Order: sequence, then C-alpha cells, then structure tokens
Amino acid sequence: MASAPNVRYFKRHRMELALRPPLPPAELPPGFAWVPWADALLAMHAEVKFASFHNETDALVFPSLGTRAGCHELMTAIRYRPDFCPEATWLLSGPGGYAGTVQGLFDDRRQGGIQNLGVVPEYRGRGLGRALLL
Repeated sequence: MASAPNVRYFKRHRMELALRPPLPPAELPPGFAWVPWADALLAMHAEVKFASFHNETDALVFPSLGTRAGCHELMTAIRYRPDFCPEATWLLSGPGGYAGTVQGLFDDRRQGGIQNLGVVPEYRGRGLGRALLL
C-alpha cells in the first residue's frame, strides 16, 4: 500500500481597509525614501520580493516566491497584467539598499488591491510594511 502524500494546509487571510475618510500620509523612518514605479526597476522589485519571501511560509504556499527566477517571472506577469496599477507600485530605499516592495492592482470594480507586499527581514519592525500598505 502506498503511503499518503505529505499534505500541508495553510490558512490565508484577505485583508481589507476602508480608505474613507482619507488616511494620513504614510511616514517613513529617517533614512528611508519612496521610489516610484519605473519599468527599469522591474528586476529590483523581483529581487526585493525574493529577499522578503524566500525563507517565509509564503514561499511554501507560492513556490515562485522561493526563487529569484520565480520572483522575476511573477513581477513580469504582474507588470503586464491589464489591471496593473503603476501609481500604487513602490520600492522603499533604505540606508543599506532597498527595503520593501508593494505592487498595486485594480480589481474588477476598479478598486485598488495589493498583489504582494514584502519587507526585507533586516528592515522589519520599523513600520515599513504599514507605510507600504497605506
């Protein structure tokens, strides 16, 4: 008799945030800055995504997040989706390099959504994820 395959279950959450009335602008700690989307930064978004996710549970659920090549393919797919929102896609630069990334999309009702939001481990705990979310 064959043994049962190794099955793992992961609970996923859908997070929503009402943006009315407008929330205050996101503040960054000293030494950090916003870097707006540019096509020339696609590979850097992929690298920051990889650094943020490759050792996390997310990479088990979504194997593409566990490799540089997978993150690059994912970023390319996000960029060329018709619902990609460059105005809501950012990198965060920090004192030692890029610290975080977020990619924005529109849903079928033309409301905003987040595809991925990642903060590089050495920059966590500084409010950068919250800033990227806002």
